[in-house]
Amino acid sequence: KIKILNNFVCFIKENSEIFERLKTKNISNIERTLKLNNLRDSIKNKRFRVKDFFKLASNLNFLNEEVYDMIDSLKNSSEGWRAGHTSKTMKLPNLNELEKLGYIFGCITGDGHISSNNIILNNNDKEIQENYREYLKQIFNIDSKFKRAHTCDTITDCAGRTFVRFISEVIGIPQGNKSGIVFVPEIAKQNKEVFRGFFSGLLDTDGYVSHLNNSIEITSKSNKLLKECSILLLNFSIHSIIYEKNKYYTLRIANKKCLDKFLQNFNPRLKR
Repeated sequence: KIKILNNFVCFIKENSEIFERLKTKNISNIERTLKLNNLRDSIKNKRFRVKDFFKLASNLNFLNEEVYDMIDSLKNSSEGWRAGHTSKTMKLPNLNELEKLGYIFGCITGDGHISSNNIILNNNDKEIQENYREYLKQIFNIDSKFKRAHTCDTITDCAGRTFVRFISEVIGIPQGNKSGIVFVPEIAKQNKEVFRGFFSGLLDTDGYVSHLNNSIEITSKSNKLLKECSILLLNFSIHSIIYEKNKYYTLRIANKKCLDKFLQNFNPRLKR
């Protein structure tokens, strides 16, 4: 979805192959053919509108995966301004850290609130707070602010609209009151490592260990979220049940064999 984002600019890595290929091309012809403006300035500054960069790279026969690897960071930017001047920069995720990436998505799905200008994690557990902040910095190069409150501590990212739009428009986690409509992001459905992290983050924020039932349980207002998790857990030979109570849904893993499989495959950061 990154390639079709409006109002986003990308910053390209210094030694990217695209700059070598462009040295042998007629820039004016490319501008006319692709209807691009100020291409020479973009090449000089290594800064492009995201849609323009994918269009240019495709014209030069780069694959989408190669284009992704050439992008260092993104920034939200209004079309009415010069590119790159209206928001803060966010690094594109390193695809070697998919489990940690999924953990961030799971935490936001469970305890996050996505407003128009930032994402706030509401959580009082130190282990979750520390891992969430560490992964934000490590994966996205995003700093965050911690605030202790009377009822619930908060962690707010410092990337503003850039991170909000990435999480809501690219990853697909809804803004605002999402509790009843949230679902497993497409990237977590397609990649087992992302789902490992996602489910661990969701368990840390919306789940608990029931010593009474000898089970691991997650409660949510979204039946769709838990149904999708239940199906994806089958990829790890983990069976679960879902039941409803007072308009909330609970996913339960209780079989000893399945609990052992869970412990082998997933890594919740909150120790219970």
